[in-house]
Amino acid sequence: MANSTCSTPEVEKKPIENGLGNDSEESSNSEKDPCLLSKEKYTSVEVINAKNDSDPTETKQLQTELKKNNRNSYKLTKRESGKKRNRLNNSKCGPTFADFEKNLESKTGLSRTGLIVAAIILLTLFILIIVIITLGLLWPITPHSQKYPMCKNPACLHTSAEILPKMDTNETNPCENFRRYSCGSWMQSTTLPKNKNEWGLKQRMQYITRDKIRRLISTMPHLTSGNSYHWKLKYFYDSCMAFDNIEAERDRHLTKIITDLGGWNVLRSFNMYDWDVEIVIKSLHAFYGVNLFFNIDVVPDPRDSQLDIIQISPPELGLPHRNYYYRPADSSVVQAYKRFLKDAAQTLGATSSNAESFSEEIFSYEKRIAEILPDTRNRDPFRTYNKMTIDELKTLAPSLQLKDILLAKFTEANIDDIMHVIVPYPEYLRDISAIKTSTDRSVLNNYALSQLAVAYLPYMSKQYRDTINIYRKDMFGENEPSPRWEFCISVLQKYMGYAVAALFQENAKNVDAGHNAVSRIFEDIRSSVLKSVRGASWINQNLRDHLLDKLNGLGLQVGFPEPFLRTTYIDEFYRSMHVQKHDFFQNVLYGVTFLQKYQQKRLKMPAEEHRWTDAMTSSDVSVSYVVETNKVIVPQAILTEPFFHPEYPMYVLYGNIGVEISSAIMEGLVPWKVMYAGDGTLLVTEHPAINQTSHDFRYVMECLRKFWNNAGYAKMNVSNRTGYNTLVAISAVKNALNALKMGLSFMPHIHQPALENYEDEQLFFITYTQAICSIKSAHKSDLDSTLDEHLDETALLPIILSQLDAFSDTFHCSTGDLLHISSTCSDIL
Repeated sequence: MANSTCSTPEVEKKPIENGLGNDSEESSNSEKDPCLLSKEKYTSVEVINAKNDSDPTETKQLQTELKKNNRNSYKLTKRESGKKRNRLNNSKCGPTFADFEKNLESKTGLSRTGLIVAAIILLTLFILIIVIITLGLLWPITPHSQKYPMCKNPACLHTSAEILPKMDTNETNPCENFRRYSCGSWMQSTTLPKNKNEWGLKQRMQYITRDKIRRLISTMPHLTSGNSYHWKLKYFYDSCMAFDNIEAERDRHLTKIITDLGGWNVLRSFNMYDWDVEIVIKSLHAFYGVNLFFNIDVVPDPRDSQLDIIQISPPELGLPHRNYYYRPADSSVVQAYKRFLKDAAQTLGATSSNAESFSEEIFSYEKRIAEILPDTRNRDPFRTYNKMTIDELKTLAPSLQLKDILLAKFTEANIDDIMHVIVPYPEYLRDISAIKTSTDRSVLNNYALSQLAVAYLPYMSKQYRDTINIYRKDMFGENEPSPRWEFCISVLQKYMGYAVAALFQENAKNVDAGHNAVSRIFEDIRSSVLKSVRGASWINQNLRDHLLDKLNGLGLQVGFPEPFLRTTYIDEFYRSMHVQKHDFFQNVLYGVTFLQKYQQKRLKMPAEEHRWTDAMTSSDVSVSYVVETNKVIVPQAILTEPFFHPEYPMYVLYGNIGVEISSAIMEGLVPWKVMYAGDGTLLVTEHPAINQTSHDFRYVMECLRKFWNNAGYAKMNVSNRTGYNTLVAISAVKNALNALKMGLSFMPHIHQPALENYEDEQLFFITYTQAICSIKSAHKSDLDSTLDEHLDETALLPIILSQLDAFSDTFHCSTGDLLHISSTCSDIL
């Protein structure tokens, strides 16, 4: 044992005369510690001896004290006394507490009181440390949602008010049904407007834009100059809203045109022998904007981006897609279209029996044309770039008299036999020429005049418009017509689109701040795409160099540049546009004539802005990519609430406008627009990137097709265009998210009010999903499926999310969840 412990022989405990045992309760020493005598009752023998030795003069005093102690001690027997002495002699004890105390006093320099105080302080500190550790372990942890500041500016509050009410988070697992999680409450509380076949954020934005334009036109000051584009806008709109004048006119204008064109067989106002089919076809194209048998447009020359050229392509038929003509005769679509043709003829004066036979005849004739229509969804630019002279067209399609039609349409364009035009589908022109030659004159007359009537019925009085409204109800599920003001604004957008867009931008708020925000987003996303292209090992080096060249030269056009907003410039642009105050039908005819002149101007004097103006003035509120100028076009109309505000949180900006911009960028990098160079010209077929494009993208497309087929989202045999559009959508979301992460790394972390438990990446996915959520009529869903250009968002969304690791990570999806990432198609930019 160490010296600090004492060992004593075992001693039998015996009672003492006073009845106490050896471990008396009055003694502080037990039998086991005989060497530590009570401090209160005994004085150590060694101490007494030491004092005797050191101070003989005190011997008598010490002896007296010892006797006093002995009187109070127990009386021991002789035997016990001997044992006690032996035990004391045989004990081996270490340093006593007094020695320890003296040692501390000598080392610290503290007195006994000082040591006690120090001990109390140390004990107190020890207890405090224990308390602090205990509190630290038991103290509630501050949740992440409360660690960071809250965004409280109006834009953030507005964002929360838009996002939160649409969500259904109560019983929905985001990893199972993210569409319902993000949009469930909105879908339950929202009904499809009676005049719409689809309703979502995009349709809402289109409505808001038109309503703002209506208010701007309605509140214009009194204008006196008929040359002002403001005057023309106002009185074109007012003439459209003048119901009394329109009702009074009834069918006067249309009837006059039909008479001028030689009459209409179904109305029995037609003389077969006097009727000149060539004059009618020429007039319909040149004066009335009716594309009978083919479309004639002016487009940028794919081989020379500085020139515009005439293009002759297949037309649209009465039904939205050729596949409708092959449906059973009793299908609702076929029946609705035949009923519309019959009603239109009867309303214009045909008898019931004549109208019935007329509708059957027109449907059969259009079905015959549908059989030769090419599939225009797969637009390989090398196959569709067929440049021919007008002289060669005479040989290809001799019965169409194309030169005469072009001379009538473009009177100042120097049309001659050696002039080149583009014919995307020469086989169609050859076949439609043969059909025209083999068609009876009465059938040709009925078909030509029916196309004229259908084109102009919407601009006539109510009884004629009703035939259109009934057809749209049966065909598209639009139970009611649009409000008159909305229809009138759509007419202005068609015939004076530039003026409407300029007026909207002139009166927009936060224009500069909005354009700056869009520019930053564009640069961030382009940087992300550049990084993706550089890191894509599956892309051949030749194709990679080509993609990088296009990205580095990619431009951005946000709204109109300032010179295009000057009143003098716009007034000059519309100088040849005539408007009458009270004659709506005539104003439409003026609009048709103006658009013809504008195309002729493009043909004669090509300009860079001609390539992107149509995208900027479109009534479809969306971002687009114009391959001919290699630019992303962002119209001002899309930069409005609730879709956009420059002060919106970053996740909203990137989830809304960011994904749109990313989609436009990606559109230029996948077939078929990847086959154009950075300056907008079509590559030569020998370019090394051409063959590599189809080869490198083939594998990712096969992977995606297998994935959505196995998951049950879509069939394997969707069109190539649908497949590429799906690839673009996945890449767009992926790169917009990567750009957001890059931007957030330089920003302080803040939370969204009422959405504190969501991180920026989660809110990005929620925002994007809410932007594409929509409700549709059954008729519109059928139409989208027939057109087969895009997957429905109910199928597209899970495909996108299932291909993004970031979604599964940020929502902590578990194995077994529908949207848990098990495998992805890695070759996606």
